[in-house]
Amino acid sequence: MSRITVITGNERRRRWSDEHRARILAAIAEPGAANGLSLPIIGALLGHKNTSTTQRYAHLTDIAARQAANDVSDMVAAALGVRTG
Repeated sequence: MSRITVITGNERRRRWSDEHRARILAAIAEPGAANGLSLPIIGALLGHKNTSTTQRYAHLTDIAARQAANDVSDMVAAALGVRTG
């Protein structure tokens, strides 16, 4: 029978490489950014005190950037009274 080792939070953090930690943080932050969550909200979820730290991990995807551009375009068109399709 194999032995199971339980690793506490502090030990787990000590064992993680910087690359592994960055991948985990990005996996949490990217979907939030892609779905419109603000950097301060994502940062709070990740335990960051500064949004510039969060920004490293919350890479905006092309899809999110395109959607943001479309949303702003629609807002400008509405303000000008132009109908969009």
